[in-house]
Amino acid sequence: MSSLLFVVLCSLAPAVIGSLQHWSPWLWGFLSAVTASGSLLIVMTASHGERPPAQRPELREPEPPAGPVEEPYQETRVVDAALPSATDGYDFLFSATVW
Repeated sequence: MSSLLFVVLCSLAPAVIGSLQHWSPWLWGFLSAVTASGSLLIVMTASHGERPPAQRPELREPEPPAGPVEEPYQETRVVDAALPSATDGYDFLFSATVW
């Protein structure tokens, strides 16, 4: 709610100042649009990084297997596999090494 209020106040400030200073409506309208988009970008960027601590993924190393590994890892290469895309005639090329 406070972020919405911030965006509204930032977009109304040039309109109020411009009308009090008798600026052209085109000028304060343009400045209102610029400050509205800038403040919205700031709010979206700031709120994107916030997560409650319980939802943050924990980075930890995977545990090794409990028993002895009977066969070693096998490496398989996938080279230039064509995958369909949403646009006809444009395929994605996928390459990977799978263990």
